[in-house]
Amino acid sequence: MKFSKVVIAFALLLTLSTLSAVSTYAATYYIYNGNISSGWSSYGTMNTSSSCGYSGGMYWYYGNGNNATGSSGALWSKDVTGNYEYAVYITSCNATASVKYYVWYENGRRADLNVNQLNYSNEWVILGTYRGDEYSKESIGMDNSYASTSSKVAWDEARIRN
Repeated sequence: MKFSKVVIAFALLLTLSTLSAVSTYAATYYIYNGNISSGWSSYGTMNTSSSCGYSGGMYWYYGNGNNATGSSGALWSKDVTGNYEYAVYITSCNATASVKYYVWYENGRRADLNVNQLNYSNEWVILGTYRGDEYSKESIGMDNSYASTSSKVAWDEARIRN
């Protein structure tokens, strides 16, 4: 009798632990490049490639070092409240630049993060965990202004999850 109570208690604890782990990433939002309704916006000149990217396509343009090629950029936005992990997808093609990502979060705060896209290939790069609030739109931005003119800047999907 005592043994069966221990087994039942262990099974219940294991089930609760599993459910807790599953709900850790209960809300995952993907912001697809080129899809305004998902939270994507862009400006400037961009080329497209359908041969690579998270969902089969991505955008790219040359680095702008000293305003040589023109300014291009994108913003991935989502209204979220609470702690969320922000990530961007770096493709295997047309991603050779060292760029700066901007993360806007709670009360309009901003974090600037340097990422060398050349170091990644078809993988998510986590930019950090930030707290969203109901007073501001949480966003990830990136442009080609810091990249050298001999490099290519890639824009693909973003992911925000809690």
